[in-house]
Amino acid sequence: MHNYLVTQRLEYNRHGDKVDVLEHNYLTFFRSIGINLIAVPNIEFDASSLEFDGVIFSGGGDLPNEYLSQNIHDQREDLIATERYRLQSSLLEFCIQNDKKVLGICYGMQMVMSFFGAMIKVAVHKEQKDRKPGLNHSVDFKVNDGQYEEQKVNGYHNQGLCKEDLPALFSILALDKTYDVVELCKHKTLPILCMQWHPERKSPNDNTNRELIKTHLGI
Repeated sequence: MHNYLVTQRLEYNRHGDKVDVLEHNYLTFFRSIGINLIAVPNIEFDASSLEFDGVIFSGGGDLPNEYLSQNIHDQREDLIATERYRLQSSLLEFCIQNDKKVLGICYGMQMVMSFFGAMIKVAVHKEQKDRKPGLNHSVDFKVNDGQYEEQKVNGYHNQGLCKEDLPALFSILALDKTYDVVELCKHKTLPILCMQWHPERKSPNDNTNRELIKTHLGI
């Protein structure tokens, strides 16, 4: 069994206290492909003191206002979004410096992209009423140079990375051509893979998800 750290959402509970949140789906999905997840809290910690193969940057929530094309948070929300971003981007930097494998999922993808200088577009599907979070949609997977294969994926995001904003160090592996939104990309030299959909949730392309992740993580 391979050991991977997994990040969590940072939220306020009904009492106004900060809580870390991780869906059980992450634990069960990754265990089914031979990965033991170790949830890490949104506090400072010494990653070098832990033994792990890489990090899964999980989904849920939004980036701080400064990394978005327009503000969506009030001041209180932006403070906690900024705290999460600061802690998790620090962990990403550790991975880069120590050649740890990285998988970014939804928010995790957007965080990685912004770390490399991208701006994330707000309400990326605004013009299409049937593209609501929770609905499946078609994306084109790159199979060879100039050749693509259409597959359905799930979608739970309102924000996204436009093709024109992709950092130069990344290559597109799957694209939502309706909006030119990057759905899957990989760093050209570092072991970093990012996907905009959620492989841990019910998905029409479950087999593809498993093969993509197992290949990237060397399972």
